[in-house]
Amino acid sequence: MDELPVPPEAEIAKDASELFRGWIVNRRLECVLWPAAFEDHATWGVLLADAAHHIADALAEEQGADREQILRDIAGAFTQQMHESTRGHRGKFVDPEE
Repeated sequence: MDELPVPPEAEIAKDASELFRGWIVNRRLECVLWPAAFEDHATWGVLLADAAHHIADALAEEQGADREQILRDIAGAFTQQMHESTRGHRGKFVDPEE
C-alpha cells in the first residue's frame, strides 16, 4: 500500500488530528474520515476548497496546466457529484477520540 507522508509540522505538534484519508482501491475511491471533527459543518467546505486550491497549484506547477481551468474542472465535477451521484458512498466514519 502506498501512503503519503505525514506533514512535518504534524509530527512535532502537540495537537494534530488526521481528518480524512482516501485511497484508490481496485479503481474505486475508498475513504475513512472523522465527520465530527468540526463544530461548524461548513468548515468541511473550507477544507475541500483549500484542497482544491492546493491541487490546482500543484498541477499548474508540475504540469504547466492552467490553474483557473483546473479549479473550474474540480468545481464542475464537485457540483455534478453532489447533485447527480447515484453510485452510493462507502467508507468508515470514525471518532479518534473514542
